[in-house]
Amino acid sequence: AIAFAFLFIAGVALVLANRPDLRPRAFARRLAIVGGAAGLVSLGTWLIFPGSWVFFGILHCIAAASVAALPLLFLPWPVALAAALAWFLGGELFPRAKSLAGSSVSGAGVSARVVLWYTPDGLVSERAQWRLEVDAGTGARRVEPAWTAATEPVVAADGTVFIGGLASGSWSIWSVRASNPAADGASPASTLNATAVATFSDRLEVERQLARIAAGLPIQSADVAKAARELLLRAGDAATP
Repeated sequence: AIAFAFLFIAGVALVLANRPDLRPRAFARRLAIVGGAAGLVSLGTWLIFPGSWVFFGILHCIAAASVAALPLLFLPWPVALAAALAWFLGGELFPRAKSLAGSSVSGAGVSARVVLWYTPDGLVSERAQWRLEVDAGTGARRVEPAWTAATEPVVAADGTVFIGGLASGSWSIWSVRASNPAADGASPASTLNATAVATFSDRLEVERQLARIAAGLPIQSADVAKAARELLLRAGDAATP
């Protein structure tokens, strides 16, 4: 809603500032200010957060949309409305699958990463699914199943990949053995299947067990994990004055 308000106000301002005729100098000055501010945002976030800098934000969008909408300012309003509807019908009513990849973790010759997939789910909605991709040296292979939420993966010393995933309302730790496809006769593009090895009450406990795996420790059973947590909580209560 906030982004829509910014874009709507910027569009109204663009129309009011260039009626009845285009004012080239004022338009160029406005574009330079907005574009320069967008560039500073990208530069600042790249210096502070090089792994997740702002490549295209709201200011970038306003600058690009100002240039793209310029020809529509002096067309009859039915034509501008038709262009807006064409954009809306193509971009909103018929969503396309897209993905957002997370950072990779590696160990024992294996790398793994979580990918967030958005797939169409009906006419105007999308479904978010977390998927794991594993690469044993011959290309990334997708892991089944997908989850409605997931943790970062962990690669054990023997090359087994573990990940916490939420499926059917339950948090579980899943494991997949990423062998070299050339060694087992499989295609590099084939799909791997993960196995649920333990189920826990919540994500916090799953994250704790994954930390144990990363440290070379075995996964605790649900009962042992619950007892350990309760013991820790009681110790904290006893230490509180």
